[in-house]
Amino acid sequence: MLLAARMETLRPFIGTTPEERRIVLSRLLREQRRAARSGRGYDALRHAALRRLMNEAPW
Repeated sequence: MLLAARMETLRPFIGTTPEERRIVLSRLLREQRRAARSGRGYDALRHAALRRLMNEAPW
C-alpha cells in the first residue's frame, strides 16, 4: 500500500513520453544508488517505487 502510494506520488514528475520517463527514472535511480553507497539520504521505499515505475514502462 505504501509502495503504490509512493509510485502515484512520483508519477507526475517522471515525464510524459517514454523517452522522458526513461531519462528521468534513470537519473533518479542513480541518485538513490549514490545515496545508498554514501549512507546519507537513502529512501528504500522511494528506490523500490522508482524500480517498479521503471519496470512497468514499455521500452
